[in-house]
Amino acid sequence: MKSINALLLIVMMVVTSCSKTIEETKEDLVMTAMTSGTWYVQEFQENGVVVTPIFSGFDFKFNTNGTVDGVKASLKTTGTWSGDASAMTITSNFPVASDTLLKFNAVWKITNNSWDYVKATTSVGGTTRYLHLKKR
Repeated sequence: MKSINALLLIVMMVVTSCSKTIEETKEDLVMTAMTSGTWYVQEFQENGVVVTPIFSGFDFKFNTNGTVDGVKASLKTTGTWSGDASAMTITSNFPVASDTLLKFNAVWKITNNSWDYVKATTSVGGTTRYLHLKKR
């Protein structure tokens, strides 16, 4: 009986370890996908109204240190970002930014993604937002 209990304990440890490795791999993939390349807003909606033109000229660079740079012409605004692969969310925050970049301050639920695009939604203060980021 003791050998069966020991075997069960070992199996549980292996399964837990594999599960943790899978989650770490997912997190690594999110980090790699987001930090390789520069992104732009292909589409942005607020309550179903397309407001994409306000992001014209902006490029976004997600960095491995958890910062994100919003760059337009020679002006750079730095914020923070983090990804949660298990929850399928990305959180971004530009604490000191223009009204345009403040629209990113939220936890975004990823609805679709690939290596070169991310589609996400959020709701802030009763406003539903839709974001489609595309990699350059």
